[in-house]
Amino acid sequence: MNTKILPLMTKRSAVWAFMLIIVLVFSVFFGACFGVSIDRMLNSGLLHHYDYAIWRELEKNNHKFIDFKNLGNDQWTRICFLGPYNPESEELLGFSWNIEEFTEVLSSDSHNVIIYATEEEVIDFSIHRRSYGDFSALSGQCLDRLNSTVVFPIDRIQ
Repeated sequence: MNTKILPLMTKRSAVWAFMLIIVLVFSVFFGACFGVSIDRMLNSGLLHHYDYAIWRELEKNNHKFIDFKNLGNDQWTRICFLGPYNPESEELLGFSWNIEEFTEVLSSDSHNVIIYATEEEVIDFSIHRRSYGDFSALSGQCLDRLNSTVVFPIDRIQ
């Protein structure tokens, strides 16, 4: 083997190894930053919190009705609905909880917010696309867990 070629290959290999290390370091750094950013957005409610269980339940019942009492955990006692352009969560719930601190989806026509609550606190909430079942006719209303069956089209509640 030619001895003049060997140092050139070694230098080239060293440059490639150095570049690979730099790329890996930047990937780890930016990946960690992105992961922290996504985690913060999820915990702050900046990303939409969709409840696919509602979609599945509606599909299971051919979009004719949904019985909410078996959805979510067992802590909530009432389910409340906010439709487009109705961010009045505190008035609806009767205690201090502002939906606009968690999401801005009610500033458009495309979503409802479904809130699982007790008389004192919000247990959870879901952002629901109206194209997958429109609950906007219930905006500003709460239903007791035991009477939380909604029939479509929403003109009556069982």
